[in-house]
Amino acid sequence: MQSAQQVMRPALWVPPIDMDRFRREGFAVFEGLFSSAECATLIREIDQFIGEGRRIAVELPAHADLVTHPKLMAIADTILGPRFGFHHLHTARHGAGTPTFAWHHDYEQIPQANRSHTMIHCFMYISGLNGTVGDLVAIPGSHLAVLDRYLFSMFQAADLPGTVVFNKVAPGSVIVVHSALLHARRAKPGGEDHPRYFIDAAYCQDGIQWPSYEERGNWHEILRHLRDRDRDKGGNFQWLFDEQHFFEAKDVAKRFHEVNRGSLALKTLGIGK
Repeated sequence: MQSAQQVMRPALWVPPIDMDRFRREGFAVFEGLFSSAECATLIREIDQFIGEGRRIAVELPAHADLVTHPKLMAIADTILGPRFGFHHLHTARHGAGTPTFAWHHDYEQIPQANRSHTMIHCFMYISGLNGTVGDLVAIPGSHLAVLDRYLFSMFQAADLPGTVVFNKVAPGSVIVVHSALLHARRAKPGGEDHPRYFIDAAYCQDGIQWPSYEERGNWHEILRHLRDRDRDKGGNFQWLFDEQHFFEAKDVAKRFHEVNRGSLALKTLGIGK
C-alpha cells in the first residue's frame, strides 16, 4: 500500500507555496487551479444544489470528488502534514445584491485559547472574482492572534489596518487561508449577469480533536457518506474521514458554558475554584 505521503503528492504537480510567507501572512493564492471543464461541472452542480434546496453538498458527485482533489490534497499536505481531517464543505451562488459578511475568522475551537494546531479553509472561486457582487478582504498576520471569531464584526467590512483586497482572480482560482485569518466579504455593486460561484472546504491538522461541524447536516452521516462511496479512493484517504478527529461540538459548548466561571487555567489544572 502507498504511504500517505506518496498518495498526497501527485507526481505532476507540487504546490508553489512559500511556507515562511504563509506562516507570516496566513494565506496563499493559486490562480486558475481548476480547469474550465471542472469549473463548468461544479457550476452546474451548484445550480442543482440551490434549485433542489439540498443541505449536504457532498451528495453531488463533483463536489464529493473535490474533497480529495489531488491539488487540494497536495496543498493541504504541504501546510498540514501528511495526515489531516476533512471538516466541512460549503457551496454557494452569490448574486447581485448579496450583502456584506462582516469581519470574522473560521478557526474552530472551544474556547478560543491557542493556535497550537493548524486549520485551513480553501476558498474556491469557481467563476473568479471581478470586482462585482463582493470582494474578499483579509488582514495578513491576524491569524497569529487569539481572538473571538466575531470580535471585529462591528466594523462590518470596513478597511482596518493592513487590509488587503482580492477583487480580481481567474475562474477556478483558490485562496487558501489559515482558518484564524480575519476576513470578510465586502459587498460590491453589479454582477447581474455574472453571479459568484463559490465553494469552501476546510481541513484540520492531526494531533488534537476538533469541534464537529453541524450547520448543514449530521457530521457523522457526512463522513460516513464519503467513506461508503469510496471517496477515500480505495482506502488511501480513509484517515481523512476518521470521526476520531472531532468531538461533539454542541454538547461540549453547552457544558463549557455551564462551567465557564473564573480562571479556566486553575480549573484545568484542578487547583482552584
